[in-house]
Amino acid sequence: MWIPSHVVFPRTIAVLSAAAACLVLGGAAACSSVEHAPAVGTVAVTTPRARVPLGGPLDLTYRFERTGEPIDGDYTVFVHIVNADGQVIWTDDHAPATPTSAWQPGTPVEYTRTIFLPPGALHPGDVGIEVGLYRDGERLPLDAPAAGPAGTRAYRVAEIQLAPETENIFLIYQTGWYADEFAADAPGRSWKWTEKSATIAFRHPHADAELFVEVAGQPAAFPDGPQQVTILGASGEALATFPVESTTPTLYRVPVSNDAMGTADLTELRFVVDRTFVPAQAGIGQDTRELGVQVFTVYLGVR
Repeated sequence: MWIPSHVVFPRTIAVLSAAAACLVLGGAAACSSVEHAPAVGTVAVTTPRARVPLGGPLDLTYRFERTGEPIDGDYTVFVHIVNADGQVIWTDDHAPATPTSAWQPGTPVEYTRTIFLPPGALHPGDVGIEVGLYRDGERLPLDAPAAGPAGTRAYRVAEIQLAPETENIFLIYQTGWYADEFAADAPGRSWKWTEKSATIAFRHPHADAELFVEVAGQPAAFPDGPQQVTILGASGEALATFPVESTTPTLYRVPVSNDAMGTADLTELRFVVDRTFVPAQAGIGQDTRELGVQVFTVYLGVR
């Protein structure tokens, strides 16, 4: 069984300064002067986990519902993770699942996004999550369980605790992995290519777990259909099989039962690709390595 999910890697505050449009572009005074305008809708955010280790996944389910006049144009959702001092320390701006111009009264817009919290940029501690809608320096008024800083139209929707990275299951990349590669235009973004078979090892958590695997490939090299990746348990049984259909990373979530990890204290999972390719032979660059799939994220967490 596999469950595809949308994955997002948040960007730094400097890159997303437009998210603070009300404060930076429009000015705090401009926001305050219209703070009592009628709300265009409601917003609520829920998460299944109140404590998330750094480096781990955070699932956020957004629910918007229009209650006022039609929204003229399409707005972006800004998402701020703020520390105890109210400073924005991470963001996840995104387009909502349905454009705001298409929102209808009585028809909620609900969707879930998964972000991974980078240990290099964040630190353990209690944080809040603030959400709002912005476009071209304007933020819309919303009804929410709690307001953020006065005049900002940033709404406090959740509180979570960031736990130390040491609470994660440490993964050892064994055979079948090429060296890390990095994106020149996206600092901090890295990946590994696999060979036909690649193995990760880890200490047995002695509990049911969930494997997060974010992969991409080169569909142009496989005109007969996408590659298939199979995840094998400790004894070789197939836990999940999924296609690699895009050059854009896709996140798959695979349940891994306690039994599937065997009985040894140090256990492993294996990734097997049905077909490999050589980019130089497929007309995709000059790389002469035999490659499987491009893996951006591997994370194993206790369920």
